[in-house]
Amino acid sequence: MMMMMMMIVMVAVLLLAIIIIISGSSGSIKTSAKDSLGLHELKQDKSWFDKECVGFLDQRKQAKMQCIQDPSRSNVDNLNDVRRDASRHFRKKRRHI
Repeated sequence: MMMMMMMIVMVAVLLLAIIIIISGSSGSIKTSAKDSLGLHELKQDKSWFDKECVGFLDQRKQAKMQCIQDPSRSNVDNLNDVRRDASRHFRKKRRHI
């Protein structure tokens, strides 16, 4: 019984040491991979995005902040309405490129 407990403790210490080694070296692995491979940038076509879309985003952000500050029923309903309008607008703009 005592031997089994010692083996469990040794395995736990070994696993902890492996975790510490891996977590400590992950920064250098990521850095060297970034240096050799370069950064991968996602390219998205957003030619449909214009100033009107920015207005919808600002309106949605403002409604969200208002809802966070005062989560009343009217503010939640307003946020849902603004989100719905913004989503519809974005969808229409993407379809009519």
